[in-house]
Amino acid sequence: MTAVRARRDRPGGFAQAYLRELIDGLAARRGILPWRPAGAAATLGWWLGGALIVGGVWYAMDGYHAVFRPLNAPWAQVPDWLAQCITSSGDSLFDLALLLLTARRFPQLPWLAVPSALIATLLSRGLKTLTDAMRPGAVLPLGSFHLSGPLYLTHSFPSGHTVSAFTTAAALAWFMPRDWMRWCAFAAALLVGLSRVGVGAHWPLDVVAGLGIGTLSVLLGYWIARPLQRWGLSAPCHFVTVALLAGCAVTLLLRSPDYPLAIMWVRGIAILALELTAWEYFIDPMIRATDRRAALPLRRRAGR
Repeated sequence: MTAVRARRDRPGGFAQAYLRELIDGLAARRGILPWRPAGAAATLGWWLGGALIVGGVWYAMDGYHAVFRPLNAPWAQVPDWLAQCITSSGDSLFDLALLLLTARRFPQLPWLAVPSALIATLLSRGLKTLTDAMRPGAVLPLGSFHLSGPLYLTHSFPSGHTVSAFTTAAALAWFMPRDWMRWCAFAAALLVGLSRVGVGAHWPLDVVAGLGIGTLSVLLGYWIARPLQRWGLSAPCHFVTVALLAGCAVTLLLRSPDYPLAIMWVRGIAILALELTAWEYFIDPMIRATDRRAALPLRRRAGR
C-alpha cells in the first residue's frame, strides 16, 4: 500500500495525468467530423469551373484589367473600417489563427487545412514571383479609383488574401453536412476576394485566380491528408500543429497590421484564439487531471 501511494504521489504523477487528459481528449474527437469528399468535391468543382469560365470571359472582354472599375467603385460606399476588416480576414496568419478555434474539438480540420495551405502558398508565391504583375496603384492614376489602406504596386497576380480565404473555406467544406453550408463558406470567401478589388489592391482576375488556387490546393491537400490521417491526428503531430498555429496567432498579435482600421478585429481574433487554446490545452486538462487524481483514492477505497 505504501509503494502504491508513493507511485501515485511522486512528482511526475500530475504531469502524467495531464498528458493523459490531453491524449484521451484528442482520441475521443478524431472521428467526430466525417470526411465528406463527394459533396465537397462537387462544390469545389463548381467553384473551380466557374472561376475558369468567368476568368476566361473577363480576359476576352478587356484583358487583364477587365471589370476593375465596376467592381471597385461600389466599395466607396462601404465604411473604410468595415472594408478593411473584411479584407484583413483573408490574411494567411489570420486564417491560420482561426483554425485554433476548432483545433481541439475538430482536429481533422487543421490537419486538412495546414497541408492545403502549404500547397496554396507554394502556388501563390511562385506565380507572384513568376509574373510580377503591376497592381492597380501602379497602373491607374491615384484618385481615379477607390483606395483604402496601403498602396501596393507589384506582385498582383494572384490575390494571396483570396487564396487564403478560399483555402480555409474549401477545407471547411470537406466536413460540412449540407450543401448550403458549403456555399455560405464560399460566399464569405468570395466577399473577402471582392474586397481586395474594393480596397484597390488587386485586379478582378487576381481574385479569380486566387479562388481557383485555393480550391485546387484543398483538392490536392485532401489526397495528402486523408491517407495520412492516422499519423496526422496522432498526439505528437497534432500538438506540433497547434503550436505552429499558436505561433501564427502570436505573430498576428504582435505585428503591425497592413490595414490599421482593422487592428481591433485582427488582434481580437488572435487574442480569442490564444485564450481558447490556453483553456483547451492547459487549464481544462489540468483541472480534469487534478479531479482524476483526487478521485483515485476514493475509487480505491470503494473497491476494497
